Amino acid sequence: MKQYIFLFVLLSFSMIFSFSQDSLNRDTIVDYTLAVRYFHDAEKASNISGNQGELKQDRLNIAALEKFNAFIAHHRNNFPDLFLFDSYLKAGLIEHYFDSLSLAQICYSNAIHLKWLIPPSQDSLLFKPYLFSGSIFYTHHEYDSAEHYYQLADEITSHYQVPLEESERLYNQMGALFFETG
Repeated sequence: MKQYIFLFVLLSFSMIFSFSQDSLNRDTIVDYTLAVRYFHDAEKASNISGNQGELKQDRLNIAALEKFNAFIAHHRNNFPDLFLFDSYLKAGLIEHYFDSLSLAQICYSNAIHLKWLIPPSQDSLLFKPYLFSGSIFYTHHEYDSAEHYYQLADEITSHYQVPLEESERLYNQMGALFFETG
């Protein structure tokens, strides 16, 4: 009996390993890792005052976006995972930063869709895609859609005692929306 369990475990690990090798080869892992590093370095560069900080942030965001897009292009047809979700989310944030709202919305929508395909994970992952999707709809004066996404984000915050990152932005934007629509 122990031999069968051992063989089953060994076979399972070999299948997982071979599957993961197909979907996450060394180059795609490097793309993802570099993209995340560039993304965080760009966030840090936003604290540098003057034109130099903005130029550095733009350069790093462009580099991060290229790496995220390379990762997404290689990985999107494989088994969905949190790396792909995070890549879509961060690519959306960068597109949003560059004011490419339609591309950002596509990335947020892909992240939202992907979240439902990933094995059980925290619903808080959807907070930012909902928030920033609502923001894009608000910018385009599509107030019903903006309200829908803000309500989805607000629903998520209601499950947590500690405020989620960006929850203040949600409440400010909801206030602006209610002021705008009366």
